[in-house]
Order: sequence, then structure tokens, then C-alpha cells
Amino acid sequence: MFATPGIAAGIALLLLSPGFATAAWAAGTDTGGYGDSYVFYNGWDVDIAFEVDAGNKPDKAYSGDWDHTGVDSLATRNGIEMALYGDKAGNPAVSNFRYWWPQDEVFSGDWDGDGVTTFGVRRAGTSDVEDGQPQDTFYLRNSFGDGEPDYKFDFGTARDLILVGDFTGTGKDGIALRNGNHFAIMDDVSQQVAREVTFGPDSAVNVVAVGDWDGDGTDTPLVRSGNTYYAYNSWNYSDGPAEEVTIGGEKNAVLVGDWDGDGRDTLALRNFNFKLSSSGQTTKSQTTALVDNPKFRLRADAAASLERVEELWGQALTVNDGWRPFETQRSIFLSRYTPGRKGGGDFCDVRNWNGTRYIRTSELGPAAVPGTSNHGSGTAVDIGGFESFGDPVRLRFLALARDFGWSDAEGCQVGERWHLTYNPANDKGNTSWSPTDPIDKSASHCPDKVIGPSTYVPPSKCRFN
Repeated sequence: MFATPGIAAGIALLLLSPGFATAAWAAGTDTGGYGDSYVFYNGWDVDIAFEVDAGNKPDKAYSGDWDHTGVDSLATRNGIEMALYGDKAGNPAVSNFRYWWPQDEVFSGDWDGDGVTTFGVRRAGTSDVEDGQPQDTFYLRNSFGDGEPDYKFDFGTARDLILVGDFTGTGKDGIALRNGNHFAIMDDVSQQVAREVTFGPDSAVNVVAVGDWDGDGTDTPLVRSGNTYYAYNSWNYSDGPAEEVTIGGEKNAVLVGDWDGDGRDTLALRNFNFKLSSSGQTTKSQTTALVDNPKFRLRADAAASLERVEELWGQALTVNDGWRPFETQRSIFLSRYTPGRKGGGDFCDVRNWNGTRYIRTSELGPAAVPGTSNHGSGTAVDIGGFESFGDPVRLRFLALARDFGWSDAEGCQVGERWHLTYNPANDKGNTSWSPTDPIDKSASHCPDKVIGPSTYVPPSKCRFN
């Protein structure tokens, strides 16, 4: 089923059924879902052990042992901003840090077996495997933050689901790629050799995660059917599940981790009581029209913050966009991306939506996959009137706006000087800012090389930075 690992090309994984597509709810990957509340279970019953509020509703969420305590906890990601939470109260484990590009597919694992979970990314590749599909490239680091990868290799394609776990009981996490009921398992990322495993009679067996359910140090499959979960203690499907539980709803995203340090993994659900809107994000009723720009809307807290910034700024802001309903997100995305089975196009910008691989063909810039945009959550605004990233007026404005929770980090990554996002956790509600303050370049998240008179040119998305 799977291509033989190549010396130069890395690990090759062939596509199987063209209809295969499933949510990335695997342990180690972004959990999917929406919401800022989580419920945790320490056993295989319906009793909730504890609850945590963390991050923002649109954030990506992950699980891992960030501080070598033997207990797993949450991490959230907003664009390139990562936040790690170290205990049941949602307190930070380490300082927040930035992590590569907003469009990266990020996952977590203990790659070197030192007891600390770190991160990796998967990016669309351009090299071909035997059936003409482009291989993806993995970049893994053994420490937090930006920097060169400790491991880099080609493995599989964008349509393969990532599962992260310790498949051999060595203390090191490996990577498994699922395609239907077939798996290519790389036990040790430093060796980059994959073996093949088949689990279940067909692709209807929905393996969404792996975990150490019995405390033997080895991670094995978790099968989901609606809101019922079946934990297996081996990769032999005929053995049957060792544990079974029905919790939450069919739309709740699931995380896997050892939440109490007993050596056994159990489950957590994101937004236990949350019901998704038709857009999967903020509905119009949850937004507020801007007072001076009533054509545009934002989530209520973001709108209040922006209006306070405008008041202190002393002049009307030129708002060009705010909240986008799902259909608008869909229209923008399809106007810029075209289905494509191979390559990265002129912009090396590849996205996956509803089981289809899309390549950007428009010069108008990147667009989020419908249902994942910060514009859809009502926490992003586009403000005009700035001539460049390094425009002194822009830098002075950012110095004010950051005190009220606004950041240009995402805009810097996608080359949009007008794009700002709101994080209520960073909203101080007040400021010591003065219009006569010296220009503060640190108000912008853009690297120094783009704070200047020239137009921002994003780095090549075809190579690791």
C-alpha cells in the first residue's frame, strides 16, 4: 500500500481511497472544534474530573507535557502566538512564544524522549511520489520557539491524517499517517523509517487518536463513532476495545492526555455544551456594528475595544473589513484557490478544505479556509490609510492598539499591513500611550527587515525559515 522509503526523498506514502477525509482530532495535532472551555476525564465513565477555560474560542488547541511534570495539559495557538498552560487552573507553564506561519499545520510530540512535549509542522511539498501526489515536508523541533528544525523529512501527502504517539514504548513519540484503515508508522523521527499497519476491515473504522490507555507505555488506537469512543490496547482490531465511553456530543472535539499523572491516557472535550452555528464561528447576533463604521461588525468585546482605541487616537479610522459570515469566507476562498492534486503553484500556498486540496492562484493574497478565519470569529479588522509596514503613523497607532488587545502578528505573516486581530487576554483596558511618544518599532510583530519604506515581501513559502 505504501511506497518504500527513499534515501533522498525521505518517506513516501501513497494515497488510497480518493474519498478519504476526516477531522484532525488526533493526539498531538490541532484538536479542531471551537470554544474556550474544556472538560477533562480521568477515567472511562461520564464523571468530569475538572474544567479549564483557556485561550480564545477560535484558537487551535493541543495537549502535551510542556514542563516535564508527568501531567499533560493544554496549549492554544492564535496565528503564530502559542500559549502553554501548566495546570488545572489554566495557568501558564512557560512564557508565550511565536511559532512559524499561521497557515502551518502544527502538532505536538516528545521527539527526543526527554519528557517534554514540543512542536512540529507539516507543510505542502513539491516532490512527487509514485502516483503523482506531492509529498509533504515535516519540520520538528526539540525546543520551543522559532529556529532551525532538529528533524526534517518528506512523509506522505496532505490528505493523510497525522497521529502522534509513542508506538514502541521507548519514551519517544513517532508519527503515523492514516489513510483509510491503512497506517504508515514512523516509530522514531530520527531514523525516518516507516512500517505499514492495517487496523480494521475498512476505512469506516474512524481512528481519530492514539493513547496509552493501559499504562504500558505504548500508544494504541482510539476509534470514534458519533460521541462514543472505543480505546484499543493493541493494533489488532479483532481484539476488540478495552474501554468504551459515550460523552459529549457529535460536534465536540476531543483531546487525549494523562491529566492526573497516573501513566494512563484519558479524554477531554472542547466546549462540552457548545453548539456550533451554521458557519462554525460567530453569528451575526453575536456581533456589534461599529459606531463610526456601521457597515462593518465585530464581536462585541472586539468592537468595544476598537472604539476605545479610535477615541484615544483622536480621528476616525478607515475600516475596510470586519466580521465575515461563512458564505463570504467561502466566496473569498474559492475566488483565490483552485483544486489541484500536485505542486504548490506560483505562491506555494496549499490548503485543504472538505477533503479537497486547494492551491492559491490569485495575487490578492492568502485567505483562510472557510470556517477558520479570524474575520469569521469577529476578532479581525482591516484598517486602511497606512502606506507601508514601516509607516510611522502605523507604528504609532499599533503602540496604542496593542494595549487594548490588538496585534499585527497575523498581518505580518500574510503580507497585509492593514490586518489586525484582537485577543481579549491582552486587553489592558487602559494605556499610558501619548501621541507625542517616540516611534516604537516593537509595537509591530513584523521582523525588522520589513519595517521600512518598501512594500512587504513575505519569505518564500517553499523553504523552511
